[in-house]
This record gives sequence, C-alpha cells and structure tokens, in this order.
Amino acid sequence: MSVNLDSDNKQNAPTDLPLYMLTYDHAVGYPNIQTEARKTMALLDQHPEWKSGAQVEGWTWDWLAKHDPAFLDEARSWVLKYAGRWEPAGGSYGQPYFTFISEESGVRQLFYGTRSIKEHFGMDNNIYMWSEHETMPQLPQLLAGMNYRGTLFRTHMQYGGDGPAMDADWVLWTGLDGSTIPAIPA
Repeated sequence: MSVNLDSDNKQNAPTDLPLYMLTYDHAVGYPNIQTEARKTMALLDQHPEWKSGAQVEGWTWDWLAKHDPAFLDEARSWVLKYAGRWEPAGGSYGQPYFTFISEESGVRQLFYGTRSIKEHFGMDNNIYMWSEHETMPQLPQLLAGMNYRGTLFRTHMQYGGDGPAMDADWVLWTGLDGSTIPAIPA
C-alpha cells in the first residue's frame, strides 16, 4: 500500500467530491443509533452549510428494517430532505477485521454492505468510510473496482491496522496493483 501525496500537481485533485463533516461517537446499539442520527439532523437544520455522512454498517440497516422500520423510513426521508448534504456511507457489512479474515470474506463484506445501502436507500454507496480495523492492502483495488469515488481514513487505532496518516487535505491512495482512489487521510 502506498500513498501518493501530490500537492504540487493540482490536475490530479478530485474536484467533484463533496466535503463531509465527520463525527465519531460510537453510537452502537438500539436506540443509540437513532438518537445520535437525529442529533446530526438537528445540527444540519441549524447549519445549512454543513454536510455529513453516516458510517453505518449494512448489518445495522438490515436490523433496523426488521426491528425499527419507522426509523429506517425516517432515515430514507433525510436523503431527500438533505440532498447533497447527508447520505449513508460506509461499505462493509459488519465492520470486519480485514487483517484477520480471508480475502474472499473481505470482498463479501464489501459486497453485502454496499448491497444493503442499495436495498434500503435505493442509492449506490460510493464513499467508503471505514473504522479502525477495516483495512487491507487490496482495498484501493476493490473500492476502485466497485466504483467508489473516494474513501475516508477516520481513526488511528494501531492494534488492528490503520490507514496512512498524512498532513494533507487529500491523498491518492495506491493499491498493490496500481489502482488509485482519492482519500482523506486520518
């Protein structure tokens, strides 16, 4: 895995990627996810210039569909209400430890996580937001192959793998095979 920091060559800078505000509150479990999501929507109402994304794994959307469909309907309404300002993102199905599972399992995690967002929101997930342990050397190749437009390295948690840290607004993350994807470093 390598990172190409090309701050002098602006022609490679992604110009069509939205800017997102990120929060990290570990809103795990019912009803924390719903409560924290509603807090984010209140902030979007207060600050019309803000943009945000929700890194929620596919398993949670599937669980909400069965156990709290009214909340899932509410979340779907936010895609329209906050068009261009909020969207579900993520990519994995259950926040896997990519360093400990097989490559095939990693691909399935991405496939099922992306499919869950498509099924519940009718939209393609094209921004990969990942947690501390969701990294592997093949990730740029897989994300580029799945038509992701960019990724966000969110945390510095060395125990399970971490994205590269750079003092830059964005980097071009290069995979082992030469695939690249724009990324916001941790």
